[in-house]
Amino acid sequence: VENVTGDASVALAGGKKRYIYDFHVGKLRYDIRAEEVAKEKETNDGDTEIDATVAKVVASGILKLPDINSAATSEEELEVDIMAWKKSPTSDVAEDVGECQKLFVQDVRKSVLNFVEKFNANF
Repeated sequence: VENVTGDASVALAGGKKRYIYDFHVGKLRYDIRAEEVAKEKETNDGDTEIDATVAKVVASGILKLPDINSAATSEEELEVDIMAWKKSPTSDVAEDVGECQKLFVQDVRKSVLNFVEKFNANF
């Protein structure tokens, strides 16, 4: 996460403190990785088994979250800007990478909303 900016304030309403914030995340870098067999070995009974795997970066990119605020109540309200790929996926993995990116954006929205709900419940 890079370039987090924003404002925060405290307001009194009905004798109760209310914390108000509006944050902007300028860059959230991410990698999408795929496991790749690095080495196979033969077992005593003649079969082969995987001896080692590595996680290879198949794509990488940046998300921006321009408006995280204390009033957010649903995932649909949380704007996520998907920037151009820093490392584009190859055509053989493009569909899977697109699905991973979609799931990642959903998880980011859920995590931000969870933060907002917990913050508001405690302050």
